[in-house]
Order: sequence, then structure tokens, then C-alpha cells
Amino acid sequence: MFSFSHKAFVSQRKRLLGSVLTTRTSAGVQTKSTSFLEATLRKPVQSRYLNSSVTKNNLASADLAAAPGLSAVETLPEAMNPLMESLTTAGSKDLLILPRPRSQDFNDGKFNIKERLVVMHACLKTGDVDRARRMLTSLYKSNPQKMNELADIHVHNSLLRGYIEKSPRPHVVQAMNWFDTIKKYGLSPDCTTYAILIKGFLRINSVNAAKVIAQEMLKAGYTMEQLYGNPHLDDADLKKLIGIAEELAPVSVAKGKPQAPAAPEATPEAFADIKSSNPLGVRMLRKSLETASANYMDLYERQLKLEQQAIEAEVARLAELDKGRGEGAVNFRSSHLKRMIRDWHGELVKRIQDEAARVADDSKDITTSYGALLRSVAPEKLAIITINEMLRSNANGDVSDGTKSTQLLLSIGKAVELEYHSDILKKRSNSHLLDRRVQVQSLYSSGKLFNMTVRRAEAKKEREAIESEWVPRWTKEMHMSIGSILASSLIESAKVHTKRVNDATGDVEVFKEDAFYVTHQYQRGRQIGVVKLHPKLIDILSEGPLQEGVHPRLLPMLVTPKPWLTYNSGGYLTSRSLCMRIKGSPEQLAYLQEASNKDCLAVALAGLDVLGATKWQVNRKVFDVVLKVWNSGEELGDIPPAEIHREVPPKPEDYDENPQARWQWMKEYREVQSLKRNNHSLRCDANYKVEIAKAFLGQSMYFPHNFDFRGRAYPIPPHFNHLGSDLCRGMLLFDDAKPLGKSGLKWLKIHLASLAGYDKHSFEDRVSYIESNLNKVFDSADRPLDGDRWWLQAEDPWQCLAACFELTEALRSPEPEEFCSRLPVHQDGTCNGLQHYAALGGDKEGARQVNLIPSGAPADIYTGVANKVIELIEKEAALGIDKAQILKGKITRKVVKQTVMTNVYGVTVIGARAQISNRLREIEELKDVDVFGLSTYLTRLVFDSLGEMFTGARNLQDWLNESARRIARSIPAELLEEAKNKSKQAKTSESGEVELPTSVSSKLLSSEQMSSVIWTTPLGVPIVQPYRKHQKKVIKTNLQNLTIINPDAHVPVNAQKQRTAFPPNFIHSLDASHMLMSAVACKQHGLSFASVHDSYWTHACDVDTMNTILREQFIELHQRPIMEELRNEFIERYKGYKMPVSASDDEVKPANKGLNLALPDDGHDDDLDTEADEKQDQPEEPKDSKKSKKVHKWVDLTFPPLPPRGDFDVSQVKESPYFFH
Repeated sequence: MFSFSHKAFVSQRKRLLGSVLTTRTSAGVQTKSTSFLEATLRKPVQSRYLNSSVTKNNLASADLAAAPGLSAVETLPEAMNPLMESLTTAGSKDLLILPRPRSQDFNDGKFNIKERLVVMHACLKTGDVDRARRMLTSLYKSNPQKMNELADIHVHNSLLRGYIEKSPRPHVVQAMNWFDTIKKYGLSPDCTTYAILIKGFLRINSVNAAKVIAQEMLKAGYTMEQLYGNPHLDDADLKKLIGIAEELAPVSVAKGKPQAPAAPEATPEAFADIKSSNPLGVRMLRKSLETASANYMDLYERQLKLEQQAIEAEVARLAELDKGRGEGAVNFRSSHLKRMIRDWHGELVKRIQDEAARVADDSKDITTSYGALLRSVAPEKLAIITINEMLRSNANGDVSDGTKSTQLLLSIGKAVELEYHSDILKKRSNSHLLDRRVQVQSLYSSGKLFNMTVRRAEAKKEREAIESEWVPRWTKEMHMSIGSILASSLIESAKVHTKRVNDATGDVEVFKEDAFYVTHQYQRGRQIGVVKLHPKLIDILSEGPLQEGVHPRLLPMLVTPKPWLTYNSGGYLTSRSLCMRIKGSPEQLAYLQEASNKDCLAVALAGLDVLGATKWQVNRKVFDVVLKVWNSGEELGDIPPAEIHREVPPKPEDYDENPQARWQWMKEYREVQSLKRNNHSLRCDANYKVEIAKAFLGQSMYFPHNFDFRGRAYPIPPHFNHLGSDLCRGMLLFDDAKPLGKSGLKWLKIHLASLAGYDKHSFEDRVSYIESNLNKVFDSADRPLDGDRWWLQAEDPWQCLAACFELTEALRSPEPEEFCSRLPVHQDGTCNGLQHYAALGGDKEGARQVNLIPSGAPADIYTGVANKVIELIEKEAALGIDKAQILKGKITRKVVKQTVMTNVYGVTVIGARAQISNRLREIEELKDVDVFGLSTYLTRLVFDSLGEMFTGARNLQDWLNESARRIARSIPAELLEEAKNKSKQAKTSESGEVELPTSVSSKLLSSEQMSSVIWTTPLGVPIVQPYRKHQKKVIKTNLQNLTIINPDAHVPVNAQKQRTAFPPNFIHSLDASHMLMSAVACKQHGLSFASVHDSYWTHACDVDTMNTILREQFIELHQRPIMEELRNEFIERYKGYKMPVSASDDEVKPANKGLNLALPDDGHDDDLDTEADEKQDQPEEPKDSKKSKKVHKWVDLTFPPLPPRGDFDVSQVKESPYFFH
């Protein structure tokens, strides 16, 4: 609380302010001198701050700690408790239960507080402090209750900061007046409040006033150390604080001058040009990537520059091109496009400036004008962002030759917001704060940060630093508004030159036509707005297989990523991201933030840190082959051809008269265009990967990670990482090398055999397979392109080639077992989702099929299901069932494989039927048969077969489905009481249960059915299913009237999706927990570790150790009473909730006769609600009797007993050699 004597402080403050005001002239002179000094010192953050001896010392420690051969185990003192001990206590924390959203929570109509706060912040960023103050005051007057909930001290600090940053002199009087106002709103100042005021007084050289503020800060319980670390104070402020600090408290200064080690050298010949017909776009990408090759710069400094220079580099480059000082058209094969982009940029900048000037005086509407947002980012940056996103749509759009208008405008708006936040974060730092960050990096690299006591202490400091800066997130409407202004400006100004022959004169005439145009297109039977590219522009872009001006925003890192001490503090050094990909769920964000504040995420975040700390390098040998293939234009592996040699057929002579001929020609035309467009997109993507790999040759690199809402980890860099394509994976090696040893040499051979497709056999057979094919392995390594190309027969050829190179080099070395290997060796799970289901349900047969039980060779679930289906068909054929008789003898592993495999990744019955139908059509004997009927019949058999193998899992899935159904249809008792009091027809039964007419219950459900399924993973991560009936909103833009989904609107849940998605999402969360547990355990044993969902990677010599760890962690996970914990959590979380039933309702009925172990496909997380789901998700009406249609009885929400578990003993996994293989 605000503990000091306010009256005494005000009196002293007035005296000091008086002295400040009477010395305005002299202070002004001194301020000018200080400003000049600040301007002199204001160099790029990396140059100014990294000269600190403390920083250099910590950087050196961090790099040395991460040196090859030094494991986390060796650096951790024995007294430190291992991280994984917290796993047993993670679930014992107090259960997080936040207030349940209500339908009216965000029904503000035009009064959107979030948008007004964003505009207010933008006003402060542009210096319009008076307007910001009026907005804040108006918000408190209009809705004080909601403002008390949304506006904390950080909002007011931003206004104070605005006053202090006024030029040429800080408005300290107004700042102190608002300081008084803060208390009227019931808020107490924090350390940032004092830091901002101190900064203001220091700017006018009023040291005495600054000292008074510092004294009161100390009385309020804050320390000088906290003040030094506040990002609102720069180095000039810290220098002035030294004198004050000496009078108020002792200051400890860290000393030391060790220098950071030299960066690894990149060989010059590695940078041979990559042929590309996309000059400017790739050259801009290369310009950003050149930083990664600047060996004279310190690693940490280079990483800072790499992150900060993206947009600025492009703006500067275009300015050079405009002045004729650039690299010149002679160096670009696509000089036409280069000139177009230069012209577009110049014209667009002028239009943005004109628009900003037009709305500059729009001060009457102090609430929602986009003018402040438009002025908050430099016009030159806005222009290049817009051009980038518009050109990106050519490859990324999902409509012909363009993209959806909504998608395009949102992408532009989000890109502008990203730059807006980046501008702010760049200005908020000082050397003391950077020193602290580097100290954390040192703890991270040494492994000491994986001690829970150390981690929680550092997390507390990190939270304080983050909370000091308030940067509100933009809404979708704001993204659309700013995106439409910028897109429409470019559409109006961007032109392409076309040539046409004048029929009358025969002269060639040049015309200017719009490069982009807006139209409509039908998709899935609905009319959507689209932005398309002029055919001429598409042709120009197609000359080079990469969109001009487009570059990856996020690249691999040169240093270990920032550790995830809090939910929003990890990853890249200069940007703020979330540890979870929220997918537009405010409720999930609220739970994540609360869990972070209560240190519930420590173990899961530590797992992300382990993944991010894995050091990688580019595989030079594979890269050289990739480069040759790329420059040749050949199609090979993941590399698409430079050109598609398929031309559009000539129009038939009877094109105008014959509809059938016209339709056939149009069909072929569209096929050719689609083929070329898809190839162009693939070529763009491959070009990115090759360019990034080239830039990082000779460098160590890291991939920061975060996880999706189910807890599955993903690298943040989107274009080049180990979760990418086979091309990416083949070009990656661990940076650290380890001797193979006898075991490692064996695992290297097993790994190569698996990549070559020989993975269904025992380990011994795989070793023998490679030893009998060594001539092919050597030929692949010696002559990858000129030899027999055996490696190309693999499903993942580039990874196979990498293994051929590694094994060849090892076997040809003097001592193969002493060969130091960097190749990641994979251990893949057997349908991980089914493994978890089998362990939970105790299914012996299912456990055997997914290798949880020891066996002499790996079991194959697809063959197992096929055999079971064949058995069922033979039985039913003997009974005279015609479909069974037709299919008898025709079922193979191939027929059922896709359906069994995708059953674990989200296939529906309809989707499974389509898959099986396609396979049946490939069977010659079934060409004239009713394939639709056969596929429907066979789909049922496949699902039934899975259900028989996984009986316990089927029962568990029924329980999970039913529990989710009840939760999604429940409401708190107080809401039911409100409805009862409003309804004249409401009754209360003798047992005290409320009875409402069905019409009233349906209305209540439609408006207040707000209960998401929420659970906590074994690692303490709260999971909130995001499926709701998202509210659609029509936005009027400069382009079109567009419809968007408003994620901030609290709307009823999609009960259908809440129910059907819960079982697979729950299993995903368990699989993610097992992976993170394994990652941390591997870290403790000094192993390098990487994960690709159900595939875990480490050095060949460490495979045996990792295998032991994987099994131990799986056993530890499943020896917990997972289902009992889940049921108990549901009982506690939804205590006091009511659900509707009818008198005719039976007790729990199985959701499915068979087993549909569907896990949503990772590739479709964004599509959280589909049209089909919306149609299905109507309030469920009991249909068993007339009475049930009239009255609903509301009873306590209860959960059925858990089904009995089978007798499979999960400890058997420890002895199963093919659990992961």
C-alpha cells in the first residue's frame, strides 16, 4: 500500500516544484546539454550496452557454460534439488478457478474499452498526451466499474511517462498532478511510477526532487536495485542516480573484464551465390541475414541486430535504390519488379502521410479514431509492411491468384502492431537491466536455472520487469481498420505496365493498370471478398520463385533464447511472445497468466527452455547437394522444379459454340494454372530454407519454442527448423559432436535402415540390412547426384542422405567407434495417442499392438487392425452378408493404414469413409461395384476393430465425452436462480430441484452456456478448450464490408466441439507432458534433446540412455492416478453447477459403439469452429417423451464413476525394446 505520509510529501513536493519552476531558463540550458549527451550516447542497444564489463563477463560465462562436452549435470551443485522433483508437487497446488465469463461481459456496443485504451496508448506514443488524458478521464466517467477492473497502475504510469517525455521539457507539474489523481482511483504507485517521476526530475536536473521521490519509493518498500532495473530509466538516468544512491543506500557494483569468446568462423566458399530469379526479395532477405555472418560482432550483439533490423533494412534499401545508390538493376534479373516496388513505396508513403495529416486534427472524437494508430508507426515502415503482406498473398492465399480480403487486412494490421510493439520495446532498456538479462542467460546456459528455487526467484524479478510496461493488444477490428486503410492506399497507387498492339495503327502502346484489384469469389457456396493480383504482376513474380520484398520475420537465434521465466518473457531477446499459442481465447490467456503468477508453469516452461537450449548447425555436406539441385532447377525430394513444363492447351475451334468443349478447356486451364501456382508457392518456401541455411553456415543456432493450447511444443521460427520438411531436417545437425562408441555405431546403422524404409524389422535385422547394403550407402555419400541415387528411394531422402554421409565418414575413419558424430538419431513412438489410451485403459491387447509390451520385433498397429478386419469379414461372409463376401480376400494393410493413422489425428467417420473409398477404387475387381456402400461397411469394421483392441480406452473415451457434454451444458446455480425468479412457470420439486419450461431452459442455455472444459495437465498447465460459437461481426472498410469473428466477445460454447474434441485434446496434453518430462530428464543427464511430437532425437551414443529415460518418464506419468485426478478436478472446478435433464433421461449412455480415437490434426488448429459444427450444435432437446419436451429439471452437475481399468501393468514398458524405435 501507499505507506508514506501523503501530506508531508505534498508539502515537500510543492516546495521542490516551486524551485523547479523558478529555474526554468537555466534548467532548460542544462537540459539541452543533457539531451545532446543522451543523443551522443544513444547508439544501437547492442553497441552501447554490451561494453558493460558485467555484461561481457556474463556473456563469457554463458558461452563457456554452453561449450561442447559440458553438461548441465556437471554444472549443478549437488545441493541443488533436481527439477523433476517438482513434478510430484505440480498437481498439488491450489486449483486455479477463475470467474466464469458471462454473456454480457463484453457486450459494450460502441463502448469498446479495449479499443479506446489502445487509441489512448497510441496517442501517448505520438506525443498527444492531452488527448490521452481526456480519453482516460472519459472512460472512468462512463464506466468506472469496468475501468477499475481493466485499468491498473500500469495504465496510469503510461500517462505519467507521456508527460515526462514531452519535448523540449518534461511536464513535471502535470505529472505530479496526475500522481495525486492516481490515488483517487484507489491505486497505489509501484516502482515504475517512482522511476518515471524520478526520470522527469532528472531531465530538468532537479536532483533534490528526484531524491525526495526516491526516499518515498524506499519507504513504500521498493529497493534501489529494483529502480536500476526499471526499463524506463536509460543509462543517462542511471549515471545521475549514482549520487542519489550513495546518500540513500549502499551500491554494489559488479566488476570483471573477461571478454566474450570469438564467434565460430564461416568458410568463405560456403557463400557461393544461390541462383534465384527472385532478385529483390531474396536480396532483402539476404540483407537481413548478413548479420548472421558478421564475424566481427559479438554473438549477443549480433542477435540483437538480427532481431531489430528487419523493417529498417528494407526501408533503407529502398531509399538507396530510389537515389540510384543501390546494387543496381544490373545485379537483378527482375529489375522491372524492383522499379515497381520502389515506385509503389514512394507513392504509398505520400498517401499515408496525406491520410495521417487528414486525421491529425480529428480531436473531436477522442475515442475510436484510427488516426493515432496510423501516426504511431513511421510512414516508410507502414508502406514496406503493406507491400510485403500484399505480395505475400500471392503464395499464401487460399483462393485463385490472391487471398481473402479479411485474411489480408488482418495480416497487414497484425504486422503493423508487431512493429508498433517492437518500437516501444527498443526504447525500454538500460545497461543495468541488460546485465540482469545476461545474468539470467548465464544461469540458463549453465543449467542452474533448472533448479526450482533459483528459477522461481528469477521469475519474480522477471514479472516485475514485464509489468512495468503496459502495451495493450489491438483488437481484430483495429487490425481490419488500419489494414484496410493501408491496403486500399496501395491498391489505388500500385500500377503495372502492360503492352497492347493498337489494331488501327499497329503500334505497341503501354498502359498503366492496377496491380491489385478487389472482387468477390464463391468458396464453399459462400460469397467472400478477395484481393487478386493483376495477371502481369503474377507473371513477373513467377519469373523468380520468391515474392519480392518478403522475408522471414523470425529466424533461428545465434544465442540461447531468453528463458521462459514467465508466460510472456521467453524466446527472442527483443520481442515479447507468449509461451502458448492462444488461438484467440481470452479465457485461456487469463488462466495462463494466473498460473504463471502462481508459479504453476515452472516445470513446463523449463521443458521449453531445454528444447530451446539445444544447439544446432547446418549440415554442410547436405547443403552443398541441396545447392546444386536448387541451382539446376531439377525437381528432387522436397525441392520443386524451377519450371512446370505443362502448357495450357489451345482453345478449341468451337469454343464459343460448344459448351462441353468450353467447359473441358476451362477445366484444363484451371488445372495448369493451379499446378503452376502451387509449384510457385513451394518454390518460394524452399528458397527461404536454402537462403536461411546458407546464412547460418558455420554458425551455431538455436530454436526458441512455445506450445499450443494443448501443451505440444513447436519451434517459433517458422521457415527453418527441425519440425519442418525433410529438406530442413536433412540440413540440420547437432552443434555438439560426441564419439559414437559401440552402441552409437549400432544406432547409427539402425537409424539409417529406418530412414531407408526398413523399420518394421528387429534392430538386429536393420543392422544387417545396412551392412549388406554398404556399397549403396557409400555410393550415395560419394556420388549423391551422379551415382545410383539409392538415398532418393527413401520416404525422407534428405535425412537419408545425411545419414549416409555420417555413416560413411564414421566407417572410413581410423576408429569408427571414436568418430565424433553430430547427426540426430530418432526414436519414434508407435501411435503415441494409442499408447496413452492403452496405458490409461489398461488394455493388454492394445498395449501389445502399440509396443508397450516386450516383443522380439516391433508390432505394427496397421497390420493388426487389418488382420482383425479380415477376421470380421470372414465371419460375416460365412453368415451370407453380401458386402463381406465381396470384400473377402481383398483387404490389405494399405486399405486400412490411412484410416487407422488419421484416426489418431482427427478423422471423422465421413472422412474415414472417403479414405477407404479411395483405396477400394484402386482395386481392379471392385471398379464396377458400389464402392460407397462397401466403404461405409468397411469403415464400421475398422472402428469396431480398434474398439475391440482398446476396450478400456473405448470406455474412457465414453467417460470423457460424457463429462465434457455435461460441462458444456451446465451453468452456475446463481444463474439458474435468476432465471427461476424471472419465469412465472418455474417450479421447485420436492427434492429442491428447479423445473423450467423447455423454452426457458433453451433460452438460458443459448445465452449462458458458457462453461468451457478446463483441466490441468500433470505439469500444472491449465488447458481451456477454445471452442465457442464465435460472434461474427460485419466491419465496414475502405475495400468491402467484411465479416470477422470477434474472439473477445464472450459467447456460448460450441457444446458439440467441446464434447468431441475433449478426448483427443486430453490425450495430446498427456503426450506433451511426457515429452517435456523426458526433455528435462535428458537435460539432467547431459543429453542433447529435440522433439518432433512423437519422435525424439539425440546423439547416437546417447540413444540407450534416452530410451531408458523415455520409458521411466512414461511409467512415472502413468503410475499417477491421472483419471482420478481429472475427475476430482472436475468435481471441484464445477462445484455448484446445474445441468438440465428430463424425467425420461437415462443414465450415461456410451457415446460410440466403436472407438474413435480422433486427435485433431496439428495442421488445423486455427479452424476452431466449422460450419458443420455450428449446424450440429443446437441446444439438445430430450426426445424420449412429450413431457420431456415441455419441462427440464435442473439437477446438480455430477460426473459418472470411472470405468474399470484393465490389468495391463505399465511398468512392462521398461522392458519393451520397441516402445520407441
